[in-house]
Amino acid sequence: MEILLSGNYIIKVFEDGDPDNIVLTRRFMVFKQDAQVGTNVRRTIPVNLMDTHQEVDVTVGIGSLSLVNIPATTHLIIRQNGRWDNAIHLKPFSFNKQNINYNYDDGRNCFEAGNEFRWADVRSLRMQSDRVANFQRDSDLVVTNLLLDPIRTFDNYRNLNESNGKFFIRNTDGSEPELDADYTWVKFTLPFEAPVNNGNLFIFGALSDWNFKDEFKLAYDYPSKSYRARILLKQGIYNYSYVFLPNKSSKGDVSYIEGSHFETENDYLILFYTRQYTEVFDELSGMSQINSRGIR
Repeated sequence: MEILLSGNYIIKVFEDGDPDNIVLTRRFMVFKQDAQVGTNVRRTIPVNLMDTHQEVDVTVGIGSLSLVNIPATTHLIIRQNGRWDNAIHLKPFSFNKQNINYNYDDGRNCFEAGNEFRWADVRSLRMQSDRVANFQRDSDLVVTNLLLDPIRTFDNYRNLNESNGKFFIRNTDGSEPELDADYTWVKFTLPFEAPVNNGNLFIFGALSDWNFKDEFKLAYDYPSKSYRARILLKQGIYNYSYVFLPNKSSKGDVSYIEGSHFETENDYLILFYTRQYTEVFDELSGMSQINSRGIR
């Protein structure tokens, strides 16, 4: 297979030659660096967002690209970590023959910074890590009970060494993680005085494919006054957050449980799309990545 054009793609894997029997789908992007995407992350210009948000300023050098009607034929997307639910879509603030400017000062290019991710270390099903309370046997699988997770909404910022929501398959009980890592039921517990009635709480991160899936939804347990979830995971190290998804919304709210601090380390991916005036598809003509570490 040869990909001829840059842009967004979906790969589908199906079983027994039946396209309706889909095993998995995965989105991916192919880019051609025809444009130079310059990026800067800083504290926000709007004063009301300075302590909780991060601003992403972008300037695109269009080089030799031949663009007609730039506002209509270009599109910029900024993603935070691996998320799509809170992606920011921007049209140019200003432009000339050499550059397109996306440096707004009204907050439309600002992200809620969130908090550093929590972590669960389940590399071993014999030795308890710092986040594991105990192990139990459930039929053929081990159940890993994590320590209670505190609510961090109003806590001060604390720098943590984490991986911005990613996970890594690891197994200290064996020698080849890809082959001999086992599965375990991991139990998450978030003490909460009463259930919320205008949305749901989810375990969120790369482990949930950055989506709000039913198997990652927490259920309220009245006797213990806590939200709980039991998720099947392979041995490894997992970053995660508790994210609130309001009813009838597709955008999650991290600050509801985790709080939000401008100092939080986040990865940002900037995608610059163009469309030739006579075409009906967009090409990914530029891309850049930046980390907010050391933001001031």
